[in-house]
Amino acid sequence: MNLKIKFELPEKIEKVIMKNNYKKNTKYSVSQMYKEPRAVVLEARYGDKVQDDLDRRLWSFIGTALHNALEADEFATDNESLTEIRLKYSKMSGKFDHYDAKNKILYDFKQTSKYKVLNATEKSLRDYQIQLSLYAWLLEREGFEVKQIANIIFMRDWHKRDRFKLPEKFATIYHDILKEIDGLPIQQWIDKRIETFDKYMNIPDNELPYCSEEFRWAEPDTFAVMKNKNKNATRLLDTREQAEQYIANIKDTKNKYWIQERQGNKFKRCEYCSISEYCNQYKEGKNEKI
Repeated sequence: MNLKIKFELPEKIEKVIMKNNYKKNTKYSVSQMYKEPRAVVLEARYGDKVQDDLDRRLWSFIGTALHNALEADEFATDNESLTEIRLKYSKMSGKFDHYDAKNKILYDFKQTSKYKVLNATEKSLRDYQIQLSLYAWLLEREGFEVKQIANIIFMRDWHKRDRFKLPEKFATIYHDILKEIDGLPIQQWIDKRIETFDKYMNIPDNELPYCSEEFRWAEPDTFAVMKNKNKNATRLLDTREQAEQYIANIKDTKNKYWIQERQGNKFKRCEYCSISEYCNQYKEGKNEKI
């Protein structure tokens, strides 16, 4: 028997995966609250024009399947827990993933790279913490007590060889529930964010404030001390001055040392942004024509 391998899906299955039933039914979503104005405004203007791709929809489809399984189990065994309920406040709404009523824990599922867990810090997971804290605030407005918030992380690129540092392909990360954000009580912070977004809705694209380096996950430039024609750096330093000083301290006179400037990716987050093709900041940064 001859095997035939085709990297494709039957049309009907692809159609089901590509189907997107997401509707936020308010002007803004919870996940937009911690974004910067440029991203939120461009999403409002061009979101309907973005062509979703199969890879992105596949992981969303898997998440939906998990939600459906949880809902079926709750219907049969636990009528108090909640899955994928949309909550609303003012112009903002959000749909959390799962609320465990017995233990009063609010969960959000994330499918991401293993490096998100390996390199996890409070700062790197700040968006996750804010998102869950907003959901907790919305739930408590409806009379549900939330004692803990947590992300259940599924690592898409986990492999058995990672077991030494990551025993499983999933992890649960607990956060402190925020009662204030940027020094403001949750409700005031939300109101201020909505006011800010509304203010920029009628501003032309090229006049919108640029997204900050922190929001773009901009990587700093580095300076590599290279030896002869070696491809790998002898030492990687933050500034040219440090690199020059490092070479000055080398006593090796038989080999040639030189400095290679390596530019960091200033638009790392933008590469995952669905509306980057409509963003003049991204195109200018990548030296592309709009």
